[in-house]
Amino acid sequence: MSSDEAKYALIAKNMLISKNFLMPDLTLNLYLKKPPFFFWLITLSFKLFGISEFSARLPSAIFALADALLVYLIARRISDSKLVAFISSSVFIINFEVIRISTVIRFESFILFVNLSTILLLLKPSFIRSFVAGMLIGSGLLTKGPFALLGLAAVVIYFVLKREFGKVSYQIFSLFVGSLIFGIYLFYMATHYPEFFKEFFGNQILGLANTCCGYT
Repeated sequence: MSSDEAKYALIAKNMLISKNFLMPDLTLNLYLKKPPFFFWLITLSFKLFGISEFSARLPSAIFALADALLVYLIARRISDSKLVAFISSSVFIINFEVIRISTVIRFESFILFVNLSTILLLLKPSFIRSFVAGMLIGSGLLTKGPFALLGLAAVVIYFVLKREFGKVSYQIFSLFVGSLIFGIYLFYMATHYPEFFKEFFGNQILGLANTCCGYT
């Protein structure tokens, strides 16, 4: 395992042993860089299949396969062509970067699952679909913060460009549900571990944005 993989696996192992599922820790130090949801998935895999490299990497692989299916379904809905959908999904699944992130302990395949699911659900919106999308967005926010909102933003732009402004209300409802889930966790962290905000939002989110934009 790489250093990050070993770190994430250890956090999940500690969760399984200590039963403390709200604050990721590395035995001697709290891990404030990310919220806990993806660690819960690894912990569940450990619980079901035992503690091993296979179990630690299994969630990434499962969600990568689910992502390929979602690409197929989205392409099929947009193009109404099985051939286009099959080619789209095939190109996705043989992409080197997709293969790489699906065979290691990484967050990307799950975040992509959240965003693709959100797109698929909200392309044909209803309040039930919006609620499910909001639950997924909440789990994504609990994994990697605002990166879970990219799919929602894409659907909003899509309907704005089509001038179907009435459908944007469904996206707002999804955002409300997701933000409510994330907000409950943030309230807990504010009352128990306020240093989380400086590390996650300050150093991880804003720090990464500044780096990407060339400010650091």
